[in-house]
Parts: sequence; C-alpha cells; structure tokens
Amino acid sequence: MSSDEKMTQETLEQRARSLSQRSNTSVETFENFGQHAHLLFSCGGQKFLLRLDQVHEILSNPTVTRIPCTPPEIAGVINLRGTIIDVVELDVLLGLTGPGTTRDEARRRTLLCEAKASIFGLRVDDVAGIVPITPDTMEELPASLSERMSRVLEGVVRYGSDRREVAALFSAVKAFASHEFDPVRRPPEGNREP
Repeated sequence: MSSDEKMTQETLEQRARSLSQRSNTSVETFENFGQHAHLLFSCGGQKFLLRLDQVHEILSNPTVTRIPCTPPEIAGVINLRGTIIDVVELDVLLGLTGPGTTRDEARRRTLLCEAKASIFGLRVDDVAGIVPITPDTMEELPASLSERMSRVLEGVVRYGSDRREVAALFSAVKAFASHEFDPVRRPPEGNREP
C-alpha cells in the first residue's frame, strides 16, 4: 500500500469513527452560554426569544410528513433517529399567518423543544442566534395582545447594546400546556415508534 493510499484509508477511518459517534455539540454549546441565554428566532414577521434550556436541538430541513385530518397548525411529524416527533407551524398556531403561506424554506428551522418530559417541534422562519437576557430587560405583556399570544408568551424583552431591539419571550412550557397543543400532547410513554 502506497503512502497516499495509507493516508486516504486513515482519513476515511477517522471520518467514519467521528460520524459514528453521536454528537452532543449543540447541547454542550447551549450549556456554555449560561442561565440567561436565549435563542433569538423569527416567525410570521415577529421576533421571539426562547430560553436555551427549553431547546433540545435545532434541525435545518427535516422531512415533515403531513398527517391527514389534523388542524392546519400541525405541520406533521418527523422521524428523528427512530422517534416520531410532532411538529407545529408556530406562525399558524399564533395566528401570525394562515395555512398555505409562502415561506423561505431554505431558511426555515425546526426547533425541538422540551416540556414536561415531552419533545415536540416548532417550525420557525429563521434562527438569528443566541442572546443573553437578564431579568431587568423584561417587561410585561401589552394588554392589547391576543389571548392566543398571551397563553404562550412570558413577556417582552429589550435587548442589544442600546436595548432598542424588542422581542417577545416565548415559553415552550406554556405553549405545550395550552389547549392549542391538545392534538400533540400525550404522556411521555406515548412516544410513538415508527
């Protein structure tokens, strides 16, 4: 075996070993940001923040299989490493857009969120990054907010160096407990296998 062939073989073996090991990089990265870290994302033309400890994973373009006879806010299900996970169209759920709205699919992400020992997906328009939020930057929700939004939001946050940016603080736990999630809520042991 020539030195080039040996190097190629070693490279391939190294890649195979690294690909075969399950990566926890995203979780480790999230933990390094601390307790005030939030994921900034957009959905339906609005900016939202979500606590990182409620984010299990971020997926780029998973194949979402639509389930017949489900409400329009239910995007469908994904098969993630053998586990079937329900996915919700967050903009439709919040009443920001209607079913069939044209979206930039290349930028869309699915946030896998954890609430009450269950994992579910939220389809959002884009993920902008991680923002540190301190309690002194939070404000109460405006009284004019719709009931649907009030059920899933915890407050409004001003962020950025001059605190001119504004985003709503979304709660995966509150959303999962709301009646809008009735079609996807089930006990943890009810996680379906494919």
